[in-house]
This record gives sequence, C-alpha cells and structure tokens, in this order.
Amino acid sequence: MRAPKYTEKEILEFLKGPSSAIEIMKKANVSRATAYIWLKKYPSNGMQPGFERLSREVQVLEAEVTRLRGIEAERDFYRDLLFQDNMTKAKRRNLAKLVTRYEGFSIKKACRLLNISEGYYRSSRGD
Repeated sequence: MRAPKYTEKEILEFLKGPSSAIEIMKKANVSRATAYIWLKKYPSNGMQPGFERLSREVQVLEAEVTRLRGIEAERDFYRDLLFQDNMTKAKRRNLAKLVTRYEGFSIKKACRLLNISEGYYRSSRGD
C-alpha cells in the first residue's frame, strides 16, 4: 500500500484557509475526489476527526435528556394530581378512563396505577 502524500497535520493546515473543494484542490494539488474526502473526514471547524462523531453523540444525548426531563415533569404532575386531598375514588376512575383513552395504557395498568379495581373501573356506579 502506498504511503499518503500528506500527513494529518498538513491536511488540517490545508483545510484551515479554503472553504471549498476547488480551493483545496488548487492549494494542495490533489484531485477533486480527494478534496471532498478530506472535507468529509476532517471537519472544517478545526476539531480533530474523532470529535465530529462525539459531538453528534452529545447532541443525541442532550435530546434524550430533554425528552426524559419532559417525562419526569409529566410524571410529577400526575403524582401531584393523584395525591390531592380531594381525589375521590370516582375521580380516580375518570382519570383512569382518560389515561386509557388518550395515553394508550391498558385498563389493568391504569387501574393498578390509580389504585382502583378493574370491576369498579368497568362499573357504572357514580356516573
């Protein structure tokens, strides 16, 4: 296998100034394909090659943290709602019906979460 013409440091030096593949081609005297490969492999903001992948992973993780914070806030809202002093059994049944209808929970799971029996959930008492 042939040794590369330029080292990574030299390639990064070529990429610092020019902003397009054509300018890189002229400056480094390489083919268009090589210039595009360099632009893809080495980010233009001066980061080392491996950092681009890491920065994408960090963005994915930040999005996941934001999503989880939203879930946590929603959970806290429902917990506060459930433990109010005036939360009667009938209100818990209505809440279970809403949760099954709009959130997609099964009846069994909703009843377990809200501490009511499935029989009471299905009954028409108190309506």
